Amino acid sequence: MRGRRELLASVGAISTVAIAGCSGGGADDTGSEGDGQDGEGGTATSNDESGGNTSSDGDDEDSESGTAENTTSQTPTSVVRQFWEAIIAGEYERANELLHPGSLNYPLDESNVAISGQAVESVEVVTYEEASEIIALASEDDLDQAVQDATGVAEYTLVHVSLTESDGITPVVEQDGELLAVWLR
Repeated sequence: MRGRRELLASVGAISTVAIAGCSGGGADDTGSEGDGQDGEGGTATSNDESGGNTSSDGDDEDSESGTAENTTSQTPTSVVRQFWEAIIAGEYERANELLHPGSLNYPLDESNVAISGQAVESVEVVTYEEASEIIALASEDDLDQAVQDATGVAEYTLVHVSLTESDGITPVVEQDGELLAVWLR
């Protein structure tokens, strides 16, 4: 299985985080660096806020829903929103409760991700095509393989996070009732 650094190279990401219960972990495009890794990938921003699905069922609302196999009642968008609201508020303990301990930048604190003066404007499920208009992505097959290699799960939902001053994409995959994700910005 390829490591997370190879995932970065294959999907064109600056920062990567595997997390449970949410997505995020990168920083904004205004100079706060997310995971301390230098020189990998690229960034892009956009205000595209359209909804849709990719490899798995997704929900473009912040409503709560669940499945028989899923032990969490939260949708990918609601979990993503909770994580970013905690990061923006500087509530790193709360954010770390959502973050998988295997993450590249676990535990989070102000030294590896700090976003102040921003707010979560929208969190919506997007298709691969919509996501690739927001940031530069590898081909859909390569992205599918990279997410599977990093998480061990083939099904995922792409979530577009729009903050006041930056945007990012999070492939959110479900495993054992938890959400794992890779933050691409």
